Amino acid sequence: MTQNQLEQYFDRIGYTPSDEAPEEILRKIHFMQATHIPFENLDVYKGLGISLKPEDVFNKLVVRRRGGYCFELNSMLAMALRALGFKVKRVSARLAHNGADFGGYAHCAAIVDAGTARYIADVGYGGGGFVEPLRLEPGTVQELKCGTYRVIKDDKHGYIVQWMIDGEFRSYMAVHDVEANEQDFEIGNYFTSTHPESGFRKMIMCTLPNENGRVSITNEGVKITEKDKVTRIPLSSSEEFRGAFKKYLGVEIDW
Repeated sequence: MTQNQLEQYFDRIGYTPSDEAPEEILRKIHFMQATHIPFENLDVYKGLGISLKPEDVFNKLVVRRRGGYCFELNSMLAMALRALGFKVKRVSARLAHNGADFGGYAHCAAIVDAGTARYIADVGYGGGGFVEPLRLEPGTVQELKCGTYRVIKDDKHGYIVQWMIDGEFRSYMAVHDVEANEQDFEIGNYFTSTHPESGFRKMIMCTLPNENGRVSITNEGVKITEKDKVTRIPLSSSEEFRGAFKKYLGVEIDW
């Protein structure tokens, strides 16, 4: 990533460079990207395919001001952090949904060294994951803006990220401390974006967290979550969907 591209990225996420400690810089960039570049699967849903070439990811997320899904969003974050001198290890990840066992490697994240600590970074989970990086300290309960988390060590799955829901920790992501290569991500991306049984091909999934909650858009309409308050706005036409994408996510589409 060139210096000019890095400056464009900062503008996209609303970040002002500073001389703060590496941990704070990482925290701010992670939070700013998570709350400015939405998770969205619109190209996958329309069958348009997803390119993971760095120049294509940058053009889509920064120049065209679109969103993306995990492989794109975490690729963008890794490029920016490396340009700033952070040591970034991109890793394949497994997800668990609704208490089920972990699936295949259909997700990605990163392990980042910042100062004297290591962090799990993930700005590409559309199911409501953490918007600040999570310290890779097994057993430590961590209170973040978006909830309460912990990481546990597991012989089979490596590190398991758990999120507290209704008073109990629930596992939702597992990563091994092993760097993946581009072919690993290409395989996961190809399956997730093209397989007819992929959930991303079946329905619209778009979400953007903020300080107070998040806004999500699916085929059913808009869902605005603010602390304990939930507002739903049904959408029934292409015009209404286009308007909602622009208003709530800052994304312009032409379909």
